Parts: sequence; C-alpha cells; structure tokens
Amino acid sequence: MTKKASNNHLEERVRLTFNAFNNELRAVIDGFLLEDDIFLTQTELWHKLSQLIPKNITGKKSRVIERHLKHGLPKAKLQYFVDESKNPVSWKKSYGLVPHHDDIARFLLYMTAIKFPMSLTNLLGKSQADGPYTTVKVLELVVNKNVHTVRGLEKRLKLSTQQIIAKIKKMEKIGLLTYQTFYSDTGKGKIKYRRNPDYNGEAKVDNTFKYPILTAKVIDVLNRDPAKLYSVGDLNKHKRLQEYNPSTISGVLRILQKKRIVKSNENWESQVKLSHVQETIVGTEFYDIVIEPIIKLLKYGRGIKTIKRKALWPENLSKVAELYLNFKSS
Repeated sequence: MTKKASNNHLEERVRLTFNAFNNELRAVIDGFLLEDDIFLTQTELWHKLSQLIPKNITGKKSRVIERHLKHGLPKAKLQYFVDESKNPVSWKKSYGLVPHHDDIARFLLYMTAIKFPMSLTNLLGKSQADGPYTTVKVLELVVNKNVHTVRGLEKRLKLSTQQIIAKIKKMEKIGLLTYQTFYSDTGKGKIKYRRNPDYNGEAKVDNTFKYPILTAKVIDVLNRDPAKLYSVGDLNKHKRLQEYNPSTISGVLRILQKKRIVKSNENWESQVKLSHVQETIVGTEFYDIVIEPIIKLLKYGRGIKTIKRKALWPENLSKVAELYLNFKSS
C-alpha cells in the first residue's frame, strides 16, 4: 500500500467513526449492546437496551436498531463496525475496518453527557452529506492548522462557499466558533467601522469613487461620532442610508478602508480577507479534549488508555437518554 493510499485509509476511519457516532442511540448500540463473540438479533439488542435504560429511547419498535446496523442500507452507519449473520439476521462487533470503535463510542458518550452536556447531533451535526465529519475537519483546520477564512476552508475541504458558511453558522450557534464577514446577505455583518483617527486631512470624495454620493453620506454619518463603531446593518438603518442596498454600503466601506479613511474593529485586509473564522474557548476544548484524542487513536494507534479512562459507565446512561430525547423533541 502506498503512503497516499494508507493516509486515505486512515482518514476514512475518521470519517466513518464520526459520521456513525453523531447519534446517542448508535453510540449506545456499539458501546453497550453489541457483543464481541456472540451474534445478537435486533430483538435481543432491544431487550438489552430496555434493561440498561428504563426510559425507552427507541419507542416500541425494535426494528429501529436494525436500521443502524443492516449491511447495505445507506443510512446504517454502524454496518462498518459489525459482522452480519443471515439466519436469523444478527450482528456482532468487527474491528477489521475501525479498531477500538466501541471504546470511542463510550468515550464520546462520556464527554457529551458529563463534560459537554449537549446532544451528539447538536455538537457534530446531522448525518447528511458527511455533516459530522465536516464539523471535525473544520475544527481541526481552525484550531490546529490556523485556517481562519471561509476561502481557506473551502480550498482545504473542497466544498462550496455556501456549504462552508452553513456549517460555520451552525457551529457558531452552539458556541464552537465565531464568524465575522465583510459581506452579509442581511447587512448584519459583525465587522464594525469607524473613522480612522490616524488619517490626516479631510476625506474628500470625487468622481474617482464608484458611488460618490453614497460615499459622501457614509463619511458624513461616520464623522458625526468618529469614535463610534458601525456595522453595515447599523449604517443601513440610518435615515440617510436606508434606501441603499447593504451590499453596496459594504462595497463603499471596502474602498474607504483601502484608502485608510475608515478602519474596522478587526485587522482586516479588504482586498484579500473577506471573512474571519475563530475558535471559541469551548471549541478549542472540544477539539483538544474530544476530537484530537480520537483522531490520534484512529490514525496512529496512540492514546487508548486515555479513551478507556474516560468511558461512560452504564449507570450514567440515563443522562445520555435525556440528551437524546431532548434533542428529538426540540
């Protein structure tokens, strides 16, 4: 196997693992219900689940479990971690493709139930289009690789701008990242601007400006309170600027910033950097404490003792059930 093929194989382990364990039920099935040496049917697995968690999290249908395990079903994310027997249809653990997957399942359950009390689906994202894996890769690039722009993430992950922004906004909503952008579809960008106190002389507007009338109005509004910071949305609410499109105001601010007439509350390079993505304290902790140890184990076989030491105990499964049910009802 070539080095590139080997790296692709190890990365595939990461993808399969996080895409499987963005759901408490799947993590419980793998971490607590399946056996190493005995094939169990969905009815037997469902019975074990009902004994471990008195509050039923699957409803009355044991068939819910089969949907996560059965070979050949596109949505059966656990099929890569099990061997399947046909008569009757039953499953046991397999470690050929992804070693230690059951330890990782218990580790993730512990971390989300005890350390980061939030549903796995909230933290990692839904299963569509490699959502959980994309969450992990975005965090890895922002926290560990210092990639802090939408364009940088887009190039690294080979995803569209819209896909990247949608993922970032979801991660911002739960407190893993912050996102600032020069452009905004709504005019509510978080970057704010003020007159540049280091600019010497009067800001004269002539016909070299693309929008001279609008530019003069923007400067006039900023001059009234030179120390005050305004977002595009703030300016758009001003009675003199309400008739203009927010994107046009953004364009004017870019030109004014380039000419050093205004400055932003960020170290912004308007010709190169149109966005800034930053990890939060929670995002850094989640990557360092949860994501990175799993990646190291899957790729390099290191850190199994840490993973095992932070495994959820069966008596804490009720906390997992609460998170799972709360998310489903939200």
